[in-house]
Amino acid sequence: MKRILYVLPFMFALLMMQSCEEDPVVQPLGPDIGFTAGGSDLTLAPGEAFTIQISATSGDGELNSLTITEDGGSIDVSRISINGGQPGSSAILLIGTQRTGFTFDITIIAHTDANTTKTYAFAVADANNLTDQISFNVTTEKVAATLAFVEEAPYFWMDAMVPGNQLFRVKLLGDAGSSQMNSFTVFQDDQAVSVDRLEINGSQPAENPIILTGTDRDTFNFDMFVRAHASGLGSYAFEIADEDGETMRVSIDISAGTLVDSIKTVLLLNAGGPAGQGGVNLVTGASVGSNSPDAHLIDKGIDLDLPMATNWIKKIGPGQNAELRIPGAGAPEGFSYETTTTKEVIQAAFDTGDVITETDVVSVDDLLLVKKDDIYFLVKVSSVNETMDNNADFYELEVKF
Repeated sequence: MKRILYVLPFMFALLMMQSCEEDPVVQPLGPDIGFTAGGSDLTLAPGEAFTIQISATSGDGELNSLTITEDGGSIDVSRISINGGQPGSSAILLIGTQRTGFTFDITIIAHTDANTTKTYAFAVADANNLTDQISFNVTTEKVAATLAFVEEAPYFWMDAMVPGNQLFRVKLLGDAGSSQMNSFTVFQDDQAVSVDRLEINGSQPAENPIILTGTDRDTFNFDMFVRAHASGLGSYAFEIADEDGETMRVSIDISAGTLVDSIKTVLLLNAGGPAGQGGVNLVTGASVGSNSPDAHLIDKGIDLDLPMATNWIKKIGPGQNAELRIPGAGAPEGFSYETTTTKEVIQAAFDTGDVITETDVVSVDDLLLVKKDDIYFLVKVSSVNETMDNNADFYELEVKF
């Protein structure tokens, strides 16, 4: 009997303890959101758009909303596109099937502050006030404006020589970077060029610097004539400035000089022909004897061991007290007979030319450089004319000096 009395209190106490325990609390399952495209940190130009794709699914409670923030604050809806449409708010109320899950393609225009980093976050909330959030950083770096020469004829884009006080032509393409362009300026030796020496797209500008307006602030294509200085070397710079005061420029050096004199055609006759021929005076264009002190160039005559049909040597040498050269590797940029318009270009080509005592066998379009009595000549062979039954062979030459 005592044993029963001892057990009963113990069982009673055990039952009391079990009755005092609370039922376990089950937490509701919250929503889930993630990136399905994009979502890595980005570096962009200010105001550049980026696109990501996000997907969300509900937990125990239906989804109520998607909120997009920039550094914790709302974003102007004009900067947001969701599945191709603009939302009414950066806090989007979810409807219909979206409440159980959605996939959105989202395009956002990044902030316009240059050289700053901001966090873009995407948060979903459900009917149980549970949330989930994802985010990434966007860093904006200022993009500079660009300015470039169009590298095609008839425009200049490299250093060149032109006649003094004559026009040269350039074409420039300008494109804004992060900030719109404000002005365009033409300089010679760091001084603004007078507007009466400028023509842009067919008109003389009212001022220099030129204040850019309209679409020219974003991009322009300027076809320009600039009147060169009278003589010597001048550095011409073309500069744009944007609304932040940053500048970009390109430049070329122009050597202005004296216009050449030219003779369209002179004849240099075979020195093996009649006496008194075989030389040519490049100033007058007159044919002279190969031994004449007036000759600038002489023909080298014939090979007496060969038959008349093939005996012309077809080589040219310098006349008395003349120096003969051919264009060398150091010739002015783009040097040719056609592009040479100043005496200074001819002298520069002669000074850097290769010295020769006679030419190789002469061919059409060969170029020769001659100096005599401090006059510099550029000679182009325009034709080589051979005869079969006499020594009346001759070259046709074009001359600039």
